[in-house]
Amino acid sequence: MKQSEAWRYEILYDLPEGEYNPAEVGGTRTKTIRAGDSLEVESFPIVYVSDGAKRERKTRKSGKSQQMLNRINAEKKFRRLVENNFTSGDWVAHPTYDYGFIDRGFCNVNDTIKALRDAGYPMDDEEAVRVMRNFIRRLKKRVQQKGGDPKQLKYVYVVEATRLPRDGEINPLPPRYHYHMVLSSLGVITINDINELWQYGFSKAQPVDTRFNGLEGLSNYFLKQRRGKRKWSSSKNLKKPEEKVSNRKISRRRAAMIADDVQHNGREIMEKLYPGYSCERIEVKYSDFIAGAYIYARMRRRK
Repeated sequence: MKQSEAWRYEILYDLPEGEYNPAEVGGTRTKTIRAGDSLEVESFPIVYVSDGAKRERKTRKSGKSQQMLNRINAEKKFRRLVENNFTSGDWVAHPTYDYGFIDRGFCNVNDTIKALRDAGYPMDDEEAVRVMRNFIRRLKKRVQQKGGDPKQLKYVYVVEATRLPRDGEINPLPPRYHYHMVLSSLGVITINDINELWQYGFSKAQPVDTRFNGLEGLSNYFLKQRRGKRKWSSSKNLKKPEEKVSNRKISRRRAAMIADDVQHNGREIMEKLYPGYSCERIEVKYSDFIAGAYIYARMRRRK
């Protein structure tokens, strides 16, 4: 028997009853993730999984629960990167193409596509990413012109593609693209620089607002659920959040008592464990298949 990775407990909700024996729970793992002013605490049972069960699970097709877990983990990674690398003094921008120059009521599909191509508008996801990369290159050049170090420019951007469907459409039009991004100012980049260097419409740039969980809200907005496709990318110089993992041997009875205490007095307990932080959210979840509880707390450093 080998000890599983931390994330394996989360996907147990999507496993058939009986695949794991509750008696194989041998302790509790606690992860703390610090990203900027935020602190997240995740505590869950350690599960011992046989090699045969691991191989069997790898062959299973990803179900809806697994897909949802993948999406949640990707969103966590995105949010933590944003919170750990950007602050007030940096910029949020929403570069948008101005599609208003085309009258779709009078132009046929071929004429519309030609007009979009002539204007330099993207026809597919690959071209949309290429336009954004060119925009970032222009930003780096502007940083250098103003005496800054372009290698220090940090950014995260999301490409969002939407298009209103048209009934009876035989030759479909390309998606309508726009972007959401947050970038470091480095003390030299201004809103005017961003607006000037975006050549296809409006950039709608504004300062990053860190009040009232602003970076968390910003991340959620960037990855909001909407019709269409979204993909995100970032600069390679982003600092990863600080993550610590500790394993403790603990009886199932003691784990159940802790979970019950947290469920009723979680804020008080967490704020005593982590002085200097205020607890914003706390969750306690149980599995039908594994003894123990999954505890999640999100905290923020007091100003």
